[in-house]
Amino acid sequence: MKFLSGEWFGNRLTLAAELPTIAGASARLQHQVTTRDGDTLRYYDIIEDGRLLGSALGVVPDADVVLDMLWTDELAFVRGQLDPVIGVLQGRIVITGDENRALALLPILQTPQALAIQRVLDRTTEDDHDR
Repeated sequence: MKFLSGEWFGNRLTLAAELPTIAGASARLQHQVTTRDGDTLRYYDIIEDGRLLGSALGVVPDADVVLDMLWTDELAFVRGQLDPVIGVLQGRIVITGDENRALALLPILQTPQALAIQRVLDRTTEDDHDR
């Protein structure tokens, strides 16, 4: 599946149905992805109590957290190849907005279900973006 395609978002939402409930792990995330030619693609995730309830291309009103990354880093992040804490420390992930909400989401990424989802996305996500 092409990275950030409609099919990719649908698959990701289906896989995310397996995520456990984690009280308080809620945020409206705006992803801003800089493509290889310098354009910016935007997509969002709506997470409530650890569950991914929505994800699509576009802008989410009133985002709690904005994540800025290069295309290659975003791809590595969703595949589980870029640890978010290391990414922030290295400046590969820039967070603006409510950092406490961002920190509250970290336990989601460490669940066995999230790790399994990352493995599936690693195998099935194609990077044929030629920008």
